[in-house]
Amino acid sequence: MNRAFCAVGDYVYIAGREANSSTAATYLRKINGATGATVGDIKLGAEASVGLYPCNDVIKDQSGNVCVTNLTTNAKTTPVKVHLVNLETGALTEVASLIVTSTIPNVENPRIDHVALWGDVTTGKFTVYAAISSSASVVRWNFEGGTQVSEQVCTVAQFYPETATDFGTAPRVVPASTTAFYIDGGNTAWSRYLFANGRLSESFTENKSLSPTSYWANGGTFFTLNNMYYMTYSSADDQEGYKFTMASSSSKNMSFDTMNYLWTLPRNGMGTTNSGTAQASVDYVQVGEDMVRVYYYVPGVGLCAYEIKDSAASSVEETIAGGVSISAAGNIVKVSEAAQSIGVYNMMGAQVASINNAAELEVNVPAGIYIAVAMVNGKSYKQKVVLK
Repeated sequence: MNRAFCAVGDYVYIAGREANSSTAATYLRKINGATGATVGDIKLGAEASVGLYPCNDVIKDQSGNVCVTNLTTNAKTTPVKVHLVNLETGALTEVASLIVTSTIPNVENPRIDHVALWGDVTTGKFTVYAAISSSASVVRWNFEGGTQVSEQVCTVAQFYPETATDFGTAPRVVPASTTAFYIDGGNTAWSRYLFANGRLSESFTENKSLSPTSYWANGGTFFTLNNMYYMTYSSADDQEGYKFTMASSSSKNMSFDTMNYLWTLPRNGMGTTNSGTAQASVDYVQVGEDMVRVYYYVPGVGLCAYEIKDSAASSVEETIAGGVSISAAGNIVKVSEAAQSIGVYNMMGAQVASINNAAELEVNVPAGIYIAVAMVNGKSYKQKVVLK
């Protein structure tokens, strides 16, 4: 039973249990993130074997500490246990035991499939988020000095799609900050909310061209690479072979209306096996200064990875030698003298505009950072430009 994964450093860890039993033995399957080779299983301590289903999820905090958690069908009576994992020995240390004491609107027995961490569990100062399955509520527990100091509930009133009335099956929360979170559920698409008032702050209502074609499979993440901002999320379920969308923006606030479509990954989908878990998980790791490796995992289907490289960071040079310069004004790229060719590329290396025998090029693209390349007197000049 392998329902979840996370990526840390050079490795991917997939959560596993030997049976759907509260007493089942548990493990983390360790996989080389670069090659996909299985390194082996890390057998976990008996403390992970708790109800209802143990080792249902494996998650990491902001410092990369790996924890495992169980699934509970009634968090009023059966807690979610968060155990810190020693990745060398499999030894476990309990860092949180989460009971829902607050009233959850329209829910008698709050089910929690997955939780998420913000902060560093080894310092004792951290926050745990959990969406209640088939509800409109997210619970947040705050810890200070390793002790729970508060429990808060955020109940939302709006969803995307607008026809949804709750998050649906096995929703996943991804904290965006201390005040906001992303969530994807079996009835809903990847969206961002403010915790204080439950306001839907960002959704595909603002950019329906990026909207998923189906909502059953849950997963998504966001990251930054050299001043470009990315999000990637589940956009098609088993009926279309499990697919994910990658989008980017030069806007730090990552408003959905500023996001530009990059790719559908994998192009032909991962497969059509429905594991019944509603999971299509996403995680990433930074690889050096100029590359991010993104992983997609669907239980019962497989794991795949893509490397996103900032080609501009490794190849763009300031082009002032020989008196040739490249600049931009609005959406016009200008070369200081006539060029045999001018080309403009997005940050992924795809050409978006070109012209021959000119000193200017008008570029009709979304505002953002691009690479301009000019051929002058047989020599190539490159420059990062901001188009508006």
